[in-house]
Amino acid sequence: MRNKKKQSAMPKVWAWISFIIFGFIIALLGTSLFKQESPAQVLRSWFTRSVEEGDLSTYDKEDLVKIIETQRKRIDSLDQQLDRYIRHFGIRSALIEVEGETLNLRSEPTITSDIIDKIPNNTIIGIIRCQEETVFLDGADGSWCRIKYAGQEGWVWGNYLKEIDF
Repeated sequence: MRNKKKQSAMPKVWAWISFIIFGFIIALLGTSLFKQESPAQVLRSWFTRSVEEGDLSTYDKEDLVKIIETQRKRIDSLDQQLDRYIRHFGIRSALIEVEGETLNLRSEPTITSDIIDKIPNNTIIGIIRCQEETVFLDGADGSWCRIKYAGQEGWVWGNYLKEIDF
């Protein structure tokens, strides 16, 4: 009797293994069709870690240079799309509110970057975008905002802006 049970269990195991393999192949082909990629590309994406996950140790210098260049092109493309959007829909407006007489318009979103211009207090400016990253500056959490003032673009500390609606 024991032999019959063992013999009947083996076909069930092979049936399950076949079912799993068949399911894997169907998932692979379905994903390949959905993503419009070859099955080899899909397999590669399933079994390798991407750069977005933060593992750069498996890449050599040339690969990293290519990855950085690709990301720069994506950022440039997004900046161009944002510029088209701003030209088409306009930008938000804000009032400069500082304790002193002026607010520094900077070339980069850092306190140490070059000052492009000084914006008088109570001036209305256009906000292009604000960074999502929050940093601690002047005793408060806030973010840097890219603005347009007097035909120039630059960065100001967002906590000094009071957004206004017209």
